[in-house]
Amino acid sequence: MEPIKELKRRGRSTVRHHYFLLLILCLLAVFWGTEFNSSGSLFNMIDTTKATQSSTSAPFMKDNASDVLNDIYNDNIKAGKTESNKILENYRSRDYNGKVVGRSRGSLARLANNVSSGQLYLKFASALNSVTHSEKAVSVIFVIISLMFYLCIWIFLMNVYKVIMRRMFLEARTYKYVPLTRVIHLLSVRRWFRASMTVFVTYIFQFLWNLTIIGGVIKHYSYYLVPYIVAENPDIRPREAINLSRKMMYGHKWECFKYELSFIGWYILAAATFGLMSILYVIPYKLSTFCEYYMDMRAVAKANDLPGAEKLNDEYLFVKASDAVLTAAYPDTVREMDYIEENAITINAFQKLIADWLGIWLGRTKTKNAYQEIEGRKYQIRRDRNCVDGLTYPTRLNPMYDHRNDFLAGKIMFLRSYTIWNLLLMFFLFSFLGWCWEVSLHIIQDGEFVNRGTLFGPWLPIYGYGGIIVLVLLSKFRKFPVVEFLGAIVLCGILEYSSSYFLEAKYGMRWWDYTGYFLNLDGRICAEGLLVFAIAGMLIVYLIGPIDDVLFSRISLKIVVPVVLCLLLLFGIDQIHSIKHPNMGKGVTDYKAYKETSMIIEQKKQAARPAHNVIFTAFA
Repeated sequence: MEPIKELKRRGRSTVRHHYFLLLILCLLAVFWGTEFNSSGSLFNMIDTTKATQSSTSAPFMKDNASDVLNDIYNDNIKAGKTESNKILENYRSRDYNGKVVGRSRGSLARLANNVSSGQLYLKFASALNSVTHSEKAVSVIFVIISLMFYLCIWIFLMNVYKVIMRRMFLEARTYKYVPLTRVIHLLSVRRWFRASMTVFVTYIFQFLWNLTIIGGVIKHYSYYLVPYIVAENPDIRPREAINLSRKMMYGHKWECFKYELSFIGWYILAAATFGLMSILYVIPYKLSTFCEYYMDMRAVAKANDLPGAEKLNDEYLFVKASDAVLTAAYPDTVREMDYIEENAITINAFQKLIADWLGIWLGRTKTKNAYQEIEGRKYQIRRDRNCVDGLTYPTRLNPMYDHRNDFLAGKIMFLRSYTIWNLLLMFFLFSFLGWCWEVSLHIIQDGEFVNRGTLFGPWLPIYGYGGIIVLVLLSKFRKFPVVEFLGAIVLCGILEYSSSYFLEAKYGMRWWDYTGYFLNLDGRICAEGLLVFAIAGMLIVYLIGPIDDVLFSRISLKIVVPVVLCLLLLFGIDQIHSIKHPNMGKGVTDYKAYKETSMIIEQKKQAARPAHNVIFTAFA
């Protein structure tokens, strides 16, 4: 065994090279309460179930369903209905003008009202009552379901996180990069359930031994390596993991205790900083050090042919594979790397900058197709390339890897650049589809045709601009769908808010109003609308845009150019006309006092208007 100083030195090196990743992992562990505090205890969780039920059901709701839920637990469904109706009536009677958390309009508001008022609980309780004909039975069932829910969360999420965290710490000590996607390693090898059962059984054994006090301390060190063993081999059975840990720790318990005690100076420093130093450094440092300790204990077990040591079979978690082994494991990736190198497309720096950052192609279509094919191939092998280069854990060398996954997904469509002409065609297409969407909603809801928007033609430019800016300004983030989605929310929110603000400032009226919607800002934007826009943006980026680009590229420029120029001419005429005579009236705007606002518009017609107003009016 290496002395503790050497283990700590190696642990510090791991923390230094992967500090922020390890810090996030430890912060999540503290947040979950899985380790490093007492909140991960099963019985603590069960004891606090009642307190949780009586606490606020959601941080964004002043009213909550706790009283309703308590009535159900106390066999009084009728009182729960009365309380729930009172909360709903309170929502309806409020004035939500200027309020961010609106509760009177929209699907999200209805969902929030049903949850916070306890209506969902009541519907479930009423259904149970109709079957059991006993409010007492309903109360018992609710208590059992609550306990089972928290128990499942604890077993299958909180406790198994110990294994996930150690797996990523072990990879961090060996490899330069540890992708965040490694948190689903247990899912990728289809062993999440078994790993959670192993940790759960270990906890039960430890709890029973804790009743003997002395035995609990001893078994704490006997079972010390179980999470590390499962992190290496999640296929191992619970009793096998426990027995293997006992054998590996035989004669090393006192040593492990002394190693833990060697951190006492850090514990004092952590206490002096009210736990801040513990979170920021001590926890990652200690866990990295004991990953080194596990590696040494594993090597001793292997060297001594310890019974069960053959289950420690993930060699490449601790040492990097040779180039020959990696080439044999990733032949398709190596071929792709060779193809990319041999067929690299050279374009000038300005073209590359515009193509990579804005997704706009300034060049020949033939070169564009070849360039985006190479970029698509690079994207497909981006993770496997790091494996081949020995920078990331080689998943294909994992003993439980399913080799049926050894294939490339095919041609990548969304990593492409768009020509100016195709972008203009898509702008008009998205504007037309947006107009069809809003007109259809009014036909369905009100039974009448309403020409929406400030313009008179069959287009709503805000949809066109929204689609194009998502395609162009978020081009660099297409490889990261989550970032792309969040970026679409931000951009569409800025576009919609600024358009609403300008139109109201210019004409004194609104063409849309989200007052009363859940999570709205000044009635100009709301969470519900932004989610719809973001989902539409994702469809445009990953499906509609690429398909349209392929279809439009098949049309000769001799046809595309005249069509686009004609559309631009019609759009310009409509825009200029709408500056003085915007489309308004019943169903077009959300103001009831149409005559009053029309007078305001007529007065503003007489005032001089800056030329740049044309641009802003076109957004709506």
